[in-house]
Amino acid sequence: MRARLLLSTFLLSATVTASQSACAIFYECIYVTLVGYQVCTQLEPVISTDLASGEAVEIVDANGDPPSGCTCMHPDTAAIWEAAPLDPQLDPIYDQMQEDARVACEALAIELGADPLPCDTALLNEATAEKGAEQSLSCQFAEGSIDDNPNCPPGGEDEVAFETGEAM
Repeated sequence: MRARLLLSTFLLSATVTASQSACAIFYECIYVTLVGYQVCTQLEPVISTDLASGEAVEIVDANGDPPSGCTCMHPDTAAIWEAAPLDPQLDPIYDQMQEDARVACEALAIELGADPLPCDTALLNEATAEKGAEQSLSCQFAEGSIDDNPNCPPGGEDEVAFETGEAM
């Protein structure tokens, strides 16, 4: 008797939940993905001040290189990158790399005991910008829902790029 009562309560709950319009099933949004390229560049040399001594210090990483920044590039954008790396269509990519490099610069400045303020105005050394030789699994772009579900955002859950979280 008790088992029947529990079973009927469970079935009733499942029926009510399934009948609600907001019920999401686990495969509601399945996307076609394209693997993109990782693009990276370095900042021009950044000179700061040591907070303890007041002496000038160059902000560099453990290898002596200026801070670098990377972002993902859609496979369709790669042709523009190859033909005209300074094309204005690529400005958002350079902006993202610069933001990433400035964040890295600030982290290095703090690690070195230097003032991070010069990182805010540091510029990219675009001559060093390069596209990864191969497509990167950490750069995946959603190209639409397989079943064209109108409830699925056209560019993926975040409407930009997915990141797999895998190491490069």
